[in-house]
Amino acid sequence: LASLLSLPLPEVLTASQRFSASASAPSRPSRPARREMRRAENGQAFYVEHMPADNSCGFHGLGIDRKKAAQLLRERRSDPEVQDLVASDLLAALQTGERASFPQEIRSDERLWSSLASYYAKQQALDDKRREAKDFLAEEGNFRDRAQAAASYESTAKAIRLCFNDLKGKVAAQPSGPQKTITIQILARCKALEKELEKAAADSREALATLRQHCRKQGDAYVAWVGSDSSFWLSFVRGCGGADRGGGLLDALAKVAGLTVRVWSEGSRAPELELVHEASFGDRLVNLWYQGDLGHFDRLIPCTE
Repeated sequence: LASLLSLPLPEVLTASQRFSASASAPSRPSRPARREMRRAENGQAFYVEHMPADNSCGFHGLGIDRKKAAQLLRERRSDPEVQDLVASDLLAALQTGERASFPQEIRSDERLWSSLASYYAKQQALDDKRREAKDFLAEEGNFRDRAQAAASYESTAKAIRLCFNDLKGKVAAQPSGPQKTITIQILARCKALEKELEKAAADSREALATLRQHCRKQGDAYVAWVGSDSSFWLSFVRGCGGADRGGGLLDALAKVAGLTVRVWSEGSRAPELELVHEASFGDRLVNLWYQGDLGHFDRLIPCTE
């Protein structure tokens, strides 16, 4: 989801401060200070343009004042995609922030907070059922590898279905007797787990859909908060296209402003930067460097060495 930190930000120099000329001696002409440069994993080089550390660094990076950002979002409030992107951001904020930190209209919405609690409960039930299914696979010696590979609901459900098919074939091949009876019992348990897992997943999806509906209803209040509270940080839900699209407030602003925004951050090959998010909504390209340890954005300017 979006990274939201509450740690105080250290002072970050502005671009004009960072790149100011320095005189080495009174008798010599001054030379410009060397610009900080970062390189991405794909070989692209960037100059770093530092943004002020004033909780509005993300807005500065996009070149949109937070009040203007709120105005643009209000003007496009009828756009279903903008509604969904704002709702996604609020949904992420609900899961990372304290209820008391939200504006009155949001924190007093009992249906919203009840739907959040319901989603947590359904998600916990799904996690419990997935663990039960993994334990079942691990207990059956021939399926231990599948249990270890079941890292998500989808992979666990697939492993259970494969297990059921294998057991079904085993039952068909076994002669009548005690061993076949045992295999039939295991097969029945496997089928029951498959159905229980599917129901838990369906319940979780339904609870999430209900929560998103309530988040959409609070879209105007959330946007008003964005524009009026200078402590509000611009956030995003990571994703780089396709099924892993992500979203959030940054994407909503990219759409209403006609931008393509690429967010880079240090990954496994640090200090090289990797692309962690992309919001493609226009011809004008903005590259941002997100520093997760600081919760800070700087702007990246493509360059050639």
